[in-house]
Amino acid sequence: MNDLIKKAEHLPVGVIATTVGLATLSNIYAGIGFEGVRHVTMIASIFVWVAAFIKMTVYHKAFRKDYSNVVPASLYATFTMLTMILGNYIFNFHAGIGRIIWLAGVVLHFVHILIFTYQNVIKGVKRDTFVPSWFVTYMGFLVSTVVGVPMGMPLLLTAILYYAFPVYTILIICMIYRMIAHPVLPQFELTKAIFLAPSSLLFVGYLNAFENPIPAIVFTIYGILFITIIYVACKLPSFLSKPFNPGHAALTFPTAIATVATSRMSDFLTNNGWGRQGELIYQFFGIQLWITTAIMAYVGFNFLKIFVDSCKNKKI
Repeated sequence: MNDLIKKAEHLPVGVIATTVGLATLSNIYAGIGFEGVRHVTMIASIFVWVAAFIKMTVYHKAFRKDYSNVVPASLYATFTMLTMILGNYIFNFHAGIGRIIWLAGVVLHFVHILIFTYQNVIKGVKRDTFVPSWFVTYMGFLVSTVVGVPMGMPLLLTAILYYAFPVYTILIICMIYRMIAHPVLPQFELTKAIFLAPSSLLFVGYLNAFENPIPAIVFTIYGILFITIIYVACKLPSFLSKPFNPGHAALTFPTAIATVATSRMSDFLTNNGWGRQGELIYQFFGIQLWITTAIMAYVGFNFLKIFVDSCKNKKI
């Protein structure tokens, strides 16, 4: 048991990110009738959350070392995102506890944004580490709007969405310019997959926050997302041809939340009189679900293999 706890010291932040993706994917499967998949995944997610918490508290030196580097620091937002998702899950069993956990995730994410902004923006932006993983910190906040509807705090969700629109606009423009003018370093190439996440989160968050969404806004956001899906799909063979490394975690949550967004777009079209178009998008959702599941299996299996191998070799 002590050996297992000590392994938390070396927990890659990519494992947390992958768990967020798996938890999101399990919610999709629950939505089409496979509640068992969600329960098993959420139980596993709790273990990962505990391991991450142990690393950040008991082994805080290892955590601070990670957090001092810009890209890993931006990805530690996945811990608060996972907290929000678990809060939503626990809400189904105990509303009070679930709401507290979800709200704790929201507050911690806000604190993380402030710290990250001070360390990496106010103190000066470094071009080489200004990569798409920044979206995880600044737009991951929108996970609160994706899973937070049952919490009964509509004003908070709306406020977070109003924060997200200008932040997304500024960040996406700056990021696209940066990547055109100065290609990312090879070790950050996989972070390009994260482009899927911000528009997906904005899309789902918008539909959740407003009872009567404006069609023009819905089509605009999903149009941006659809272009991004095509971009990442074209890059996917290149991403998967690389030897596995923790950076492959960048493929997980973005593909999962993009799949959620496509499902919601299908519902929106169907519910607003565009049944044929809604069915077409639903079929596209099926293709996304198939590909996303394969990606999750690949990344999850490789992380599990690394863990099992470390146990066999007794390397801590």
